[in-house]
Amino acid sequence: MKTPLLKCMACAAVCVLAAGCATAPVVEPTAAEREAARQFKQTVAVIEVTDDGSPICGVDRLALSGIENLLIRNFNVVERAKIRAVMKERDFGAWEDVERINEIGRLLGADFLVFGNVAASVSKPELRYKEQTYESGNFRGSIWKEQCGVSEVSLKMVSVSSGEIHYADKKTDSKCKQGRKERYRDQEMFERDLKNRKLAGLVVDVVGAFNELKKEYSLLVSKSLDETVEKFSYDLRNKFAQSGQIMEFISANEVVVNLGSAYGLRPGDRLIVFREKAPMTDPKTGLTVIPKEKKGTLKVTQVTSGLSCVAKGSVGLLRSLRIGDVVFTH
Repeated sequence: MKTPLLKCMACAAVCVLAAGCATAPVVEPTAAEREAARQFKQTVAVIEVTDDGSPICGVDRLALSGIENLLIRNFNVVERAKIRAVMKERDFGAWEDVERINEIGRLLGADFLVFGNVAASVSKPELRYKEQTYESGNFRGSIWKEQCGVSEVSLKMVSVSSGEIHYADKKTDSKCKQGRKERYRDQEMFERDLKNRKLAGLVVDVVGAFNELKKEYSLLVSKSLDETVEKFSYDLRNKFAQSGQIMEFISANEVVVNLGSAYGLRPGDRLIVFREKAPMTDPKTGLTVIPKEKKGTLKVTQVTSGLSCVAKGSVGLLRSLRIGDVVFTH
């Protein structure tokens, strides 16, 4: 029989483990879970990502990797080797030919073809300074240079079945780095050095190939590109929302939903809950319409498997829900 002390220790251990689980990384889906989720996700093929017009060349390969990693969260992504083989076999290169887009898309088993363009540069080093004179009469000043990696990514998704553009947008971002600050307590020296630095004009545009950039420049560009590509995440999750259902209530404000890491979910993602209403017939088209009533929003707190997650909502919201209610990624 356990003593009260041992019981307390056991409870504490369980609490620590539970806390560790709550902050654990997203569970990677198994091969079986990935395959099971495939049938519920649309398929995309990234046909081309160019860096035409980019001051720094060679960033297209960097962006391509980031775009594929982004898309794989929400879509099935066709392997590059298969795309190259089909493109070579069919001698495909005319992107404006809708019929050929349909042909290549069908051969790849894709619902959408993706095209992108990326431009990156490193800004001119800009002179920055700060000065302040306190009531005591003491002076403090500093001078430094700041440089930014700037990137712009354009993304377009074309429907294979219709040839229409279903999504097109452009995102930009910049990451900046400060040089070493020169600090001053003498105002005259500060003003003299600042004037000399402004006259020196030690600024040149950084252009060339990505793999030839200095390490500090390449890191700025890489971080900027990563952030730019990530900005498409919210758009794609909303434009191409994935659906699931509430499977179980596990507490007064938590439910289990059949969407997990195989669908790209992460802790912090939002899910919108809908309930389907009685079907009706649209008199204009003759089609059956199933209206949906929005019930509220849930927040993913833990991704427990490739096919499930735990989501949290208000107690009032969960009281109005039931097993089987439909949720959509948001």
